[in-house]
Amino acid sequence: MYFGETASHIVLSTSEFKTLPIVKRNDKRSILEALISSNTDIWRQFNTHPLTTNMRLATAAAARARGGILTAEEEAQLMYADMLIDVSRNKHSPLCQAILTSDDNDIVRLALPLMKYYTDIQWQRALDWLYPGRQLDYTATILCATNESVDMWNSVAQNMNLSIEKTLTSKDTFYEVDDPHDHIQRMLSTTVLNNFRKSGIPNHKLILKVGDVCLVTRALCGLQIANNSRVRIVSIGEHTIQVTTMGENTERTVRIPRITFKFRLPYGKSYQLTRKQFPLRLAYAMTYNKSQSQTLSKVLLDVTSPPFSHGQLYVALSRVRDCRNIVMFLKGEQLTEIQIDEHTRQLVPTIENIVYQDVIELNN
Repeated sequence: MYFGETASHIVLSTSEFKTLPIVKRNDKRSILEALISSNTDIWRQFNTHPLTTNMRLATAAAARARGGILTAEEEAQLMYADMLIDVSRNKHSPLCQAILTSDDNDIVRLALPLMKYYTDIQWQRALDWLYPGRQLDYTATILCATNESVDMWNSVAQNMNLSIEKTLTSKDTFYEVDDPHDHIQRMLSTTVLNNFRKSGIPNHKLILKVGDVCLVTRALCGLQIANNSRVRIVSIGEHTIQVTTMGENTERTVRIPRITFKFRLPYGKSYQLTRKQFPLRLAYAMTYNKSQSQTLSKVLLDVTSPPFSHGQLYVALSRVRDCRNIVMFLKGEQLTEIQIDEHTRQLVPTIENIVYQDVIELNN
């Protein structure tokens, strides 16, 4: 979402295709209430400019603007761009067939005949496609719905990195504790504190190698590194890790220090833990949400666990510049035979997609 201000009014350039605010328990009503567009008094003050073209697909955008005779590649890119729009709205079309719809029309099982795929029993072929010759390609990424899948793929990819691994441990201490007699501190040893995990906070134990691709889990303003930036490790020291930035016009080398994270323990608001650790997480794979705003060169899209929130499938499918550089990874039971034309039936990947039609109506 982008806010820009002119002399007379505020202009909002937005798209309903992105994922929505994260709300505890993923309750639809609470999610909708968190949207700025749900406040009609504020929303009517904005001029909206919907983004209806995926500008990452530069070939498709140029071909559509030029018109005339198209090459086979341009036609394929245009079809993929049209499929993305249909996916973003759960709209039934030849490129995005709705084969099962929930009662409220929010969850639709889509058949995507354009998508190439590998099944879970073909995982080695999937890796060969992503990493030809089993050589790590730092521009390739695996996208997943859940952190469990991300951790699994990160482990698989890191094992292909032949550099020596280094274990980096955090320093964990209590920060705010309503514990005047030190009962809690005696009960919760350092070992217990080390085992606490929280989304967005690095684990107590990081196992990293030179050459690993990582996400920076906290914005480092002094280093001009944004949250969720992708970097590649150059060297690992005791106090800093030297990395090169990825995805920027000009590659930079920076040194990332350990920083302090604070988070509440699951025992009430009075128990807070301070963890000093490097703000890094392996990023050979990442979740759909973490990939937002990023342009990726090559994507293996793991849909064995389906999207669980509005807009996630669109975000995952729209990270690449070329439709030939994305392939689905799914379970065999996610394949369904559908009618392609009068004479052809084809086995195609299917996936449940969540699109809250209320959001589209609000934005319109």
